[in-house]
Amino acid sequence: MKVYCIASIFSFFAASYLLAGYHHLVKTAPVKNQLFRLVKTNRSVIYKKFNRFFIQDEIILKQGLDPRPFKKLSQHDLKEVWECAEQ
Repeated sequence: MKVYCIASIFSFFAASYLLAGYHHLVKTAPVKNQLFRLVKTNRSVIYKKFNRFFIQDEIILKQGLDPRPFKKLSQHDLKEVWECAEQ
C-alpha cells in the first residue's frame, strides 16, 4: 500500500511537469518563430549585454507588432533564437 501511494504521487508530479512543459512549448513556439523571422531580417532586434539577451521595443514597434509577447520569452528562448539566427 505504501509503495502504491508513493508511485501514484510520483506519477502525478511527473505528469504535471510534462503537461506544464508541453503547455510552455505550445505557447511559445509561434512567438519564437515570429521573433526568429524578425531577427533574420533585422539583426538588431535582439542584443546581448552582460551575457543576457534583450529585445529592442522600438524596432518591433516599427514593424507594426506588439512587443509584449516577445518580452515574455525566457532567456533560454531568446538565446535559442539568437543562436539559430547566427547560423
